Amino acid sequence: MASGCRRARTRVILATREVDGTGGIAVLIAGDPATRTPGGRVPAVACPRQSLPWVPQLEGPGPVHTKEAVMVAAASAAGSTQRVRQVLDPVVAASGLVLEDVRVRRSGGRQVVEVLVGPDEHDERDVDLDRVAEVTRAVSDALDASDPVAGEYTLEVGSRGADSPLTARRHFVHAVGRSVRVRRRDGEVLTGRLTDVQDDDALVVVPVTPGLKGRPPRIGAPLTIALDDVADARVEVDLSGLGPDDDGADDAGRES
Repeated sequence: MASGCRRARTRVILATREVDGTGGIAVLIAGDPATRTPGGRVPAVACPRQSLPWVPQLEGPGPVHTKEAVMVAAASAAGSTQRVRQVLDPVVAASGLVLEDVRVRRSGGRQVVEVLVGPDEHDERDVDLDRVAEVTRAVSDALDASDPVAGEYTLEVGSRGADSPLTARRHFVHAVGRSVRVRRRDGEVLTGRLTDVQDDDALVVVPVTPGLKGRPPRIGAPLTIALDDVADARVEVDLSGLGPDDDGADDAGRES
């Protein structure tokens, strides 16, 4: 049985990009430092030439992706995702970050392992390019050593985008001072300034309604929302004109 030609998996940081234009940072890595050329390119791995018998092309429709095949592929990806998470949880924690998400997916005919990291609740530093690059090396080494994903893949390590949903307490802690849009479980939607995350997991939000025709924004009384009562929350583009530490208390638009 002939074996396939396998390229090195992940080693050298080649490029960076934004994650979907949302402000997150991603590091894409591939190739092997031992094979890099002086010009910085990673040469293709030479595959042995093989003489294969000619097979006539059969007319008819292409391959059919049955429901069973799709379910098997989904189950395989889910299993790979769980194995990757088990391997990387302690590795990312040792780097001083939190493993936010792991996705094993297909993209353009290739397998991609996407790893998203973020700061913990008490970490006031930004997850900048240097920190992502550092954790990327640790992630790559851990995956190479444990081999939790079958076959070749491209590894992408990045931070959460600015428009990612706020789902954990630490996300809200890092969003204090920013405008947020919160949808409660009863369907009520609130937009305003997140001013505090209390010890009992309650959010304090000052409602802000942008003013019309040059008028100042209307500032409501602070509201307390239990974290368990939040169905969805995201950071919003600030159109209120207030500073990060301004709760609008002295604004003429204060509502009673």
